[in-house]
Amino acid sequence: MNQIIVLWSTCRSRSTAFERIMLERGDLHVFHEPFGKYFYFSKERGVQRAEHIKPKPEYDFEYIINTVLNKAEKEPIFMKEQAFQAGRKITTDILKQFSNSFLLRHPKEVIPSMHHKMPDFTLEELGYEALHTLFEKSCQLTDKNAIVVDSSDFIANPKATIQAYCHALGIPFIADALSWDARLPEQFVWWDGGSWLDDVAKSTSIQPTNKSYTKIEESEFLQQAYEHAMPYYNELLQHKLDIKPFISI
Repeated sequence: MNQIIVLWSTCRSRSTAFERIMLERGDLHVFHEPFGKYFYFSKERGVQRAEHIKPKPEYDFEYIINTVLNKAEKEPIFMKEQAFQAGRKITTDILKQFSNSFLLRHPKEVIPSMHHKMPDFTLEELGYEALHTLFEKSCQLTDKNAIVVDSSDFIANPKATIQAYCHALGIPFIADALSWDARLPEQFVWWDGGSWLDDVAKSTSIQPTNKSYTKIEESEFLQQAYEHAMPYYNELLQHKLDIKPFISI
């Protein structure tokens, strides 16, 4: 079976921008959040946000994981997935078939953006606990820590971050993948017509964005979410990928 690279993340962590680079490489089959349909649309759905969508066999967890594994028999895979969307069903037997990596963004940036898009998000959907749980499970499978990418490093030094990431995974770095034509790849759209991905659709490379949202200290709900997320964030940050050796390259 070919390599299955998985980037686990939380929402609003710049994970789709990261995925856009991996898609542009052209040497990996890219799966975009395949377990989202399991979490939101299946008969085992985690919340009722999409209760108008009737469950189908292709939304079942087993169908999705088998689709990924079968594809990996033919070509190498890159899968970007929100940890909470698969976390209820992912076992160590599944994880050991993956090259696991994690993208981490500070809750002070994630939570206001998440609230802007989904004002009634749950702590499960915020995703830090699930991200931490999958990281711990992944580390139990090897004598080395799984790869943790700091989203701040990624936005400040995209080239060095991707170089370090590729080196850690044992795959070639492809410089041309750091830029692309502005478009929203069809496979990225499965939720709400792609409205969460406006910045990615307009982008041609990795660039910082400055947006203003409700501040965490202005909302008791957001403050509680922040206090919930920070211990998981701080633990994961201790294991972040060192990009310094690649900054001057």
